[in-house]
Amino acid sequence: MTHEMNWMRIGWLWIALIGSFGTWAQEASAELTVDRSTVLRGESVQLTFTFNNCDANVSVPAIAGLKYAYGPAKGNNVTFVNGRRSSQSMYTYTYVVTAENDVQVPAYSIQTNKGTFQTDAFTIRVKKPGNSASNGGASAVLDREVAMVIDLSKRNVVVGEPVVATLQIYSQMSGLDVRDYSIPEFTGFWKESVDLPNPSFEPRLLNGRRIQVATVGKFVLFPQQTGELTIDGFDLTGYVRTSFFNGRNVAAAADPVTVRVSPLPAPVPAAHLGAFKRLDVELNASELEVEANQAFTVDIAFKGNGNLKFLREPQWEWPRDFEVFDPEVKDRISIEDAGEVGSRTFHYVIIPRTTGTFTVPELRVSWYDAARGEHVERVLGGEVLTVTAGNGMPSATLSYNSKSDIQILNQDIRYIQLEADRFVPLSAGGWMKAGLASGLAIGPLQWLLIWARRRRKDAEARDIKGTRKRQAKSRIRKELREAQKSIDNPAAFHVALGHGLEAYLIAKLGWSQSQYTRTGALAALAQAAPSTQPEWQSLLEALDLARYAPGSTAPPQTLYDQAVNLVERTEKEWKS
Repeated sequence: MTHEMNWMRIGWLWIALIGSFGTWAQEASAELTVDRSTVLRGESVQLTFTFNNCDANVSVPAIAGLKYAYGPAKGNNVTFVNGRRSSQSMYTYTYVVTAENDVQVPAYSIQTNKGTFQTDAFTIRVKKPGNSASNGGASAVLDREVAMVIDLSKRNVVVGEPVVATLQIYSQMSGLDVRDYSIPEFTGFWKESVDLPNPSFEPRLLNGRRIQVATVGKFVLFPQQTGELTIDGFDLTGYVRTSFFNGRNVAAAADPVTVRVSPLPAPVPAAHLGAFKRLDVELNASELEVEANQAFTVDIAFKGNGNLKFLREPQWEWPRDFEVFDPEVKDRISIEDAGEVGSRTFHYVIIPRTTGTFTVPELRVSWYDAARGEHVERVLGGEVLTVTAGNGMPSATLSYNSKSDIQILNQDIRYIQLEADRFVPLSAGGWMKAGLASGLAIGPLQWLLIWARRRRKDAEARDIKGTRKRQAKSRIRKELREAQKSIDNPAAFHVALGHGLEAYLIAKLGWSQSQYTRTGALAALAQAAPSTQPEWQSLLEALDLARYAPGSTAPPQTLYDQAVNLVERTEKEWKS
């Protein structure tokens, strides 16, 4: 029986050795593959590094024409076939195609634990979309599973003319889970966001095909510089389920769109406000016949469609006899699908300070009307304004100017007084001089006192232990006064006096509360003030006994006098 078991063991050993030989015989290799070789610009591709029977650390490869989205997604696979072990490790990176022409993926030399391997180079073909989709048109979606679109209301504008940009996601796959998307920077534009409900996919028919569309952003853009301004950076990463158990990552990017911005046509009129799709300007005075020193208001209202928030206070000059306050700005502006719409009103309060007949100053403004393609100039004001004397106002002889610090009064020159009311001898007033000198010295003295106090506080903070020792005597005096207040209440007196004496010893020894023990304190007293140590022990024990048997100890006044005398002796001996 034993002989048969030995042969069985030998047989199993040979099988294990043969299996290990098979494992050793497996060859190691590395390769780089792509999930598809023909794509459209803006679609995603997945590059996979596969390592057979070896291990390696790989970093994100930078490839011209491909924009890294995310990864790597890792996978491992181990199999045993006829006793032979095989292992496979995969690293998958997802990219978005940004090139308009074919992408060349170079060969990579990779260092593994089984040596150095080199992958093969290959080409990813970037085909043109079947429908014209130049510059980000929505028709490009019919050639892509997922498409990002930047839709512009206009492509050719003048500087300052509003453009509405709509960001949309088109999907031909059901159940697309959008994990993340980015918003473009809109470099060269001033942007205003349009409020939208939470984005969700809605069905839409496009060229007879049903697709899902989600609007994720809408912005009103105002170009601030001339030339060709490019908008890009609208990317998406997501996940789509291909079956009940399986799915795959997806990525997409919008094609860049270009806006051509032209300068304003020359010549540009003076007092120019910029470019607007529509603008109207009104000037309204609350009344044109007022009394002197009575306020009235003037409103300058700009209404229309454009960047109304850029409008600044108009520059116009009123006569010097009018006090003009800074205007109050009233905005009724909303950001809508059509752009920035509403009004900005400058509300002036004006007070005439003299009577007469005046003219509302002219206000000249101009702007570029984008709808008409020309400059528009308006001249406002010119109405006759009558200022009368109010009831009980004999004359209006004062003239004010709110833009100046000078006020013209009845007399231009104030005369110099030549005669003094009284004369004071130079020798008199010595006490006044002394008082003045003392007052001038108060400031420096206060500064010196504060400086000295600050130095003392700093020294105390640096020497906490020494500070406690120096303050021990003043602290025990305070504690003794508090105990004396309770001398008619023995129970409270004994507790207060005991706590006060312990606090004194803690401070005198420079200890913390956690360091204090009766035995340790008495041992320290034997070194610092040896003649007082027996009395301290006797007094502390008497106070402990008094808490539990008040009638068995000396009267409170006797204990108090003994404590005062003991502290004074301790102070004298400690210093010696």
